[in-house]
Parts: sequence; structure tokens; C-alpha cells
Amino acid sequence: MNLYHQILFKYDSEKILGVLTVKAGVGLRGIRAKEEMIINLKGEILEGGIGEEGLSRSLAGHGLKILQRGVDDWIHLHLPEGKVEIMVTVVGRQDRLYLVGGDLVSRGVHDLAGPLGFETILLDHREEMNFEEDFKGAAAILKGDYLEMLQTLEIKKEDFVLIATHEHRYDEVVLEEVLKTQAGYIGLVSNPRKARTITEGLLAGGVDVSRLHTPAGLKLGGKKPRDIALSIMAEIQALRYNQLQNFQ
Repeated sequence: MNLYHQILFKYDSEKILGVLTVKAGVGLRGIRAKEEMIINLKGEILEGGIGEEGLSRSLAGHGLKILQRGVDDWIHLHLPEGKVEIMVTVVGRQDRLYLVGGDLVSRGVHDLAGPLGFETILLDHREEMNFEEDFKGAAAILKGDYLEMLQTLEIKKEDFVLIATHEHRYDEVVLEEVLKTQAGYIGLVSNPRKARTITEGLLAGGVDVSRLHTPAGLKLGGKKPRDIALSIMAEIQALRYNQLQNFQ
């Protein structure tokens, strides 16, 4: 069991943690190289410390912003008495984004999601297609029958699902299956007319569509696949940080 697994095991109630490690410091007394502390998503210091208590609290605040992005990064702190460089390592489960359908919008979303700290999983029924080039860095690329694949996955309430199949005939059946999961975000790439037709059909069948976002994405303007992908990631980010109500 490596150090990071030990940390997660010790703090098993935390979804994700940040490990702050001193890499270099000039002119700051009481700070040692490799000194560490651990923070959680509330910015609380769970273990360790760097320098005096006030400096530790300040660094925890800086580290929290990095932890919320979910991507390892540096803190370069310049103080009157000197400077310090801290590496912030994100430990734990990344937010997971399932892309159902490997169309152009999904590719754009995948490209944006990685730098924002998401791991992406692609599902597509076209087994003959080579998606590895367009979805580099994806945690998994799954091919096969949509329903069979979805029924084998454990999609949790903190997960995000975007439905963007290449043929409209798959959308409703996939959407109905995804709505059975606990996914916190379910987006459907669609035009308003199709979205209304699918939603009305599901409602008539007694399906709860309150979690559905369709057409997926905030109204940022633009109709190209990259424009739509940006609007979808903006909506996901807003929901991720409990800011979506500001755009509604």
C-alpha cells in the first residue's frame, strides 16, 4: 500500500484530499523541505503543518482552490520575509463523466473535461470504430450494446452523464436507462423540438425527468460542436460547484 492509499484508508470518509509538500523555500524560518500537511475539500487541515499556524492556514486556503479543480498544481507564495514553493497533490477519486456516444460534441467535451479534473469514460455501440485517437486519455472506452453496458456500470450520485449518440433513435432508450441510475447530472445533446418530444414521451410513461438537462448546456451562443461542448462543460462546472441556480 503506497503513501497515498494509506492516506485515503486513514481518512476513508473523505472523497478527495490534498497533500501539500514543501519543495523549496527561501528566507522563511521554521519551514523545512519535504514538510507536509493534508487538507480536505473543506479546507481543513487534517494532519501536519507547514511553518507557523498562520502560514499553514493560508496555504490550506490556496491548496483548497487547487483541490477543487482536481488537478495537481503548485503554490508559489511570496511573503515579505521570503518565498516558498509548495506542490499540491490531489489524492482520491476524480469526478467521473460518462460520455454515451462518441460524436463531435462528446470529443469536444472530453478535451475540456481532462484539464478540469474529470476522468471520462466513453460508451459507443459502434465496435468497428477506433475512438482511441479522438479520446486520448480517457479512463476507459467501452463498446457494445448501450443497455448492456449501462446495466453493468455502477453510476453514482456524484457522477455526470452526457448522452450524445450519433443516431436519435438511441437517445430515448439510453436516457430512460440512465434515469434509473443515481447520476447527479444527466445531459442530453438535442435540439429543443426533439428534447420536448423525448421528455413528453418519458413523462407520459411515468418517468421522472427532473434531473434531465436538455438541450444540454448553458446558453452561451454558437452552434458548432466545440461551442456546444463548451456550453455543456460550463453547465457541468456550475452544477459541480453549486452555482447552476445563478444561470437559470
